Amino acid sequence: AFVGLAGFLTSSLVSSYSFRLPQNGLAFFFVLAIAVSGVVRRPLESRSAVRSTFRLPLVIGLIVSMLGSVALLAYSSTRLAAVHYLLTAEAQQTLGDALPFYATALRLDPENGNTYSSIGGNLLINGRAGEAPFYLRKAIEVGRSTSIDYSYLATAQIIAGDRTAAISTLREGIGVYPFSVFLRSRLAVALKDNGRADESEAEFETAKRIDEKQALVWYKYIDSGGEKASIESFEKGLPPLMDLKPQVAIYAIKRERELRFPEEKVVIPPQ
Repeated sequence: AFVGLAGFLTSSLVSSYSFRLPQNGLAFFFVLAIAVSGVVRRPLESRSAVRSTFRLPLVIGLIVSMLGSVALLAYSSTRLAAVHYLLTAEAQQTLGDALPFYATALRLDPENGNTYSSIGGNLLINGRAGEAPFYLRKAIEVGRSTSIDYSYLATAQIIAGDRTAAISTLREGIGVYPFSVFLRSRLAVALKDNGRADESEAEFETAKRIDEKQALVWYKYIDSGGEKASIESFEKGLPPLMDLKPQVAIYAIKRERELRFPEEKVVIPPQ
């Protein structure tokens, strides 16, 4: 149990999640209860001896534990308030209305990668792509660094006109996730669009060696859009679009293509 607690606290130093996810907090305190019960529980016949011998250390331990609990409560409350302001910002109708709430969330918890990611995404879809990379990069730096986060940063850089930076970002992501067919296919398309055909082909061959069918669909989807990818998948017996992995990346590419190619955005008419 103590090893589990140490592992959780260590991971909290390099991750933006920690106690911000309710299930993490529940698991932590369950394991903490097991650890404490294992330390303080003694056979009935030896409890009197324990009381007389270890009374002062136990009292000191209880005081330290209480102070630690108060500190943890204050820490968690601050982070909870930051999450409240983040959710409030995301509920606003306009970017201008959201920015003050984002600013408060960052003041309360400047290490929450979710806040930086949300700001960057909001700037991106509101026509301020030039400002988005700073926040999306910051999200990665504080620990929110999934393959999707690297993809969104590359999207912002492409839309801002910096394809060289986008290629560097995707290479960085592949350094973290070397077996990501998604990132390798994405990099292959970015290299092709940047006039680096030989590098593109080599990267795509690597992606196909990992999972050829996934690579073929990813490349077509990223390069040509969902409609063409779906048709090709059906005709060639490849996986359907919604079977691509990671599935959340499907929506990341959909958003990018709709920003770059507005004609691909499907508008549902009012009933």
